[in-house]
Amino acid sequence: MKQLSILIIMAAVAGGCVSPVIPLPPPIYELKIDYTTQSVTAKNKKPEGDSAYANKLVYFYNIMSGEGVITTADGSGKYLTAPVKFNDLDRFEIWGARFADDSPSNIICVTMDKQKGGGYVEACKSSP
Repeated sequence: MKQLSILIIMAAVAGGCVSPVIPLPPPIYELKIDYTTQSVTAKNKKPEGDSAYANKLVYFYNIMSGEGVITTADGSGKYLTAPVKFNDLDRFEIWGARFADDSPSNIICVTMDKQKGGGYVEACKSSP
């Protein structure tokens, strides 16, 4: 009985040390679209950076082609992805994470549409 009590106390103490992780907010970004090369980059929208993204990973992924890039924001939260190729109406996802196997922030979905003047945010859909 004494051993059971010790195990219960140890489980309670160990369980109390686990705290939930606050997820990253979705990245605040802007797109630079180059229609001559059919490529697009994403960068942070705030000139001073975004402290929530300081030294964090930013994923920019074309779900239609299966190609994308991962970049690490600098110490102030500024980032600029490498260009990613696209075709008109391709859908992209952009999200952030603290490290490679972390849960993603809320995912933002963007569709590239030349007629609408660039990328527009839409509800995320399942991959094709």
